[in-house]
Amino acid sequence: MHAIIIEKSDLDIMKTIKFTLITILLLAHWPVVHSNTAQVLPPVISERWHKAKMIGQTSFRKYGFHIYDASYWLLERDSQGEPMTNSKALMIAYARNIKSEKLVASTEKQWNKIGVSSDYPVSQWLTELSGIWPDVGPGDLLIALVTPGGSTEFYSGDGLLGVINDAQFGPVFLDIWLGSKSRYQKNRKELLNEG
Repeated sequence: MHAIIIEKSDLDIMKTIKFTLITILLLAHWPVVHSNTAQVLPPVISERWHKAKMIGQTSFRKYGFHIYDASYWLLERDSQGEPMTNSKALMIAYARNIKSEKLVASTEKQWNKIGVSSDYPVSQWLTELSGIWPDVGPGDLLIALVTPGGSTEFYSGDGLLGVINDAQFGPVFLDIWLGSKSRYQKNRKELLNEG
């Protein structure tokens, strides 16, 4: 009978191969949506604002996993031809299942990381978002539309989800993606079409 001697370096190689194979199997079975849904506004928005201009778009990945695609829009006029100055929309097309609670917690985390002032009613806003945002899955849209009057309207691809009537909210919310302190500068630059 022969004894099999396995050296430590052989064990490390075997562990690396095992980890790589498991990762490949998981990625092969993980649901991913590769689409251009963030490139076209849904009818619920485009029917109301006929002159929408996409400024930029990006694809957000974390640890290599595709989380969502996003696009940033300026809305120039509504369907009656009345000026809609300063109307902005951020549209996110999700590629993963994410619970509403996780979306709200991630918003709070990002606000903390970019240093949102305690002067803002963050707790109130998070409570309102909890009542507005649904769970999302692959292909679902979440659109934040900041209106000239200062309210922020949230839409799915099918219709209005809810409104936050606080003129301070919209700019602070968009700062997560578009502000100079955004944690993801590559995505920020793509959304603002700055390179």
